Amino acid sequence: MSERNAETADREAGNGSAASEDENLVDRAKESGATEAVDESNPIVLLAGASILFSWYQYHIRGNKHYGLFTGLWAPTMLAFASYIQDADLTEAVEEIRG
Repeated sequence: MSERNAETADREAGNGSAASEDENLVDRAKESGATEAVDESNPIVLLAGASILFSWYQYHIRGNKHYGLFTGLWAPTMLAFASYIQDADLTEAVEEIRG
């Protein structure tokens, strides 16, 4: 029997519980509310978009190139900071689930 077929047979027999363990972790994460840490309607994303529009306005419409470039750097800074905070929250939630 090939290695792949042996692994499949073990899983079907209940011996290889890696997939079921992953499913169990996902179910526990949903029950604990850890998935709520991922919010698609994050206000930081809206602020970053507004920063880009404001930067474009300053650079092209008003002709203030230095200020336009300065405000254009706000968006990646805000998104990087929000990503760091979200990652820390998710890490904490996973550690709490694993116990």
